Amino acid sequence: MTTIRPRVVRSEDSIWVLTPGNALRAENTPEYFGWSDADIIAELPDLAGVDIAGTGVHHVTVTTTTSCNLACPYCFQNTAPADGGGLAPRIARRFIDLSVIRAAAQFVNDRAGKHNAHSLALTLFGGEPLLRPDLCATILREFGSFLPLSASAVTNGTRLSARTLASLRALGLDQLQVSLDGGKSSHDVTRRTRGGHPTYDHVLENIRKAAMVEGVLWNFRLNVTASSVSTILSAVEDIASLSFADAPIVSLDLIHDAGVYDGTVAWGDDALDACVEAYERAIDLGLQIPEPAWSAPCAMCGDVECETGTVVDADGSVVSCWEAVGHPELTLGDVWGARLSPEKRRTRWRQCGFSATDGAPQRRIRSDLDARVLDLLREKGRLGTGSTESGQTHG
Repeated sequence: MTTIRPRVVRSEDSIWVLTPGNALRAENTPEYFGWSDADIIAELPDLAGVDIAGTGVHHVTVTTTTSCNLACPYCFQNTAPADGGGLAPRIARRFIDLSVIRAAAQFVNDRAGKHNAHSLALTLFGGEPLLRPDLCATILREFGSFLPLSASAVTNGTRLSARTLASLRALGLDQLQVSLDGGKSSHDVTRRTRGGHPTYDHVLENIRKAAMVEGVLWNFRLNVTASSVSTILSAVEDIASLSFADAPIVSLDLIHDAGVYDGTVAWGDDALDACVEAYERAIDLGLQIPEPAWSAPCAMCGDVECETGTVVDADGSVVSCWEAVGHPELTLGDVWGARLSPEKRRTRWRQCGFSATDGAPQRRIRSDLDARVLDLLREKGRLGTGSTESGQTHG
C-alpha cells in the first residue's frame, strides 16, 4: 500500500481536488482566498490519506535499439550540443539481440512474480524502435510467453507502415505514441532526418496508411515550445483530417528546455490560451484529450528502488529510467543477475517526468493548464465518471 496526498489545481472559476480516479470541484470563491493546498486538503479528511493498492501490473521498457534516423537537436540521448551546425553526438549505437531479449524476459517475469504482478505493460523504446520491427516482434513474443501483456511503442513515425503495425498488433501491441513538434512549420525545423530532410508530411502519410489497423490506440504527443506553440492548432487539425479505427488521443507536453530551442515560451495567459484552444478544437473534431489527474509517481523510476517497473537497455543493462538508457555510468545491474549495492544504485538513480525535473514555477504552469482543461472538459460534458460537483470543498 502507498499513501498519497490529493493534488489541488486552480483556475479562475474552479478549485479541483484530484485523487486516483476522482476529481472534486468547488467554485473558486473569495472564501478560499489565501488558502494553501494543504488548507484545502485538510478540509477533506476522507481524502487526506488515500491508500492505493498495487495494480498487479509490472511496467517494463525494453530498448530495441539506441540508434535513431532523426537528428533532433533537443534529444536527451544526445551527449553534447551540435557543433558548428553539424549533428549532435549521440549515445553509442546498439541493437538488442536474441540472447538479451530472452534473458530480459525471464528476468522481468521473475521480478514481476516477486511482487504479485499478473500482467505486463511493455513499452518498445529507442532510439527509433521501428528501425528493426523484427526485434520488436521478437520482444513481444518472448515477453508474452510469460505473462499477458499490453504493449506500446514510442516512435517518430518515419518507419511506420500498415503492414508493420498489423503484424505487431497480432503479437499484443495495442498502443502507439507518435511525437510531433507542433505543426509542419515548426516540426520540420527540429525533427529532420540525419541527412537534413523534413519529416512532417512523410510521417502523416505513413499514419494515414496505418490508421485503420484495428485495436490500436494512437496517442499523439505534441511538444509545446516557443517555436511550436503557434502551430499546435494546425497539428490538431491535421491529425483530425485522418481516419482512424478509434478516436486517437492528443496530448500537449510543455517543454521548458531553453538550451536547445530558440527561446522559451512565455508561459502567460497567451500561451495557456493557445493550449486550451488546441484542446477545445481537438474535442470539437472528435479527438480524445487526456483528463488531468492525480500525478502518480512513475512506475519505473518514481521512487528510488521502486519495484513496480524495469527498464532494460539494448545491451542487457538495467537502468532506473529511460532517460538513463545508453549511459553505462548509470547502470544498476543487468538481466543476468548482476546488481550494484544499494548505496551505488542510489547515486545512479535517475528520474524522468515533469515533477522530477522541473521546479516550482514549471509545476505551477502545468497546474494552471490542468485546471483550465478540467474546466473545459466539464463545459463539454467530457469529464470522467469519477468527477464530483460540490458547492464547496469542505463539509
